[in-house]
Amino acid sequence: MDDKLDLTGTLSTYIAGERAAQLPQAVLDKAKTHILDTIGAMLSGSQLKPGRLILEFVKTQGGPADAIVVASDFRTSVIYAALANGTMAHADETDDAHLEKS
Repeated sequence: MDDKLDLTGTLSTYIAGERAAQLPQAVLDKAKTHILDTIGAMLSGSQLKPGRLILEFVKTQGGPADAIVVASDFRTSVIYAALANGTMAHADETDDAHLEKS
């Protein structure tokens, strides 16, 4: 087996085996904050030019409807959904990774 596949499998098994009850409440609260922040950034980014352009591009690529594209009326492949959602999440620097506006 390829080492990369084995590492991915090992990590996936570990993560899937974890339970929220085993994590400190502060960790759960921080994770929830980051998840909500990212969804908000994707919604905001979808209204900006980079977000609109990536939505148009991804919609034309076709592929299996396996994954959700936030702020859209279509589904696409996992790879294209990740591209679109990630682009929208970072389109206007409102995600929690930007402490100061540039």
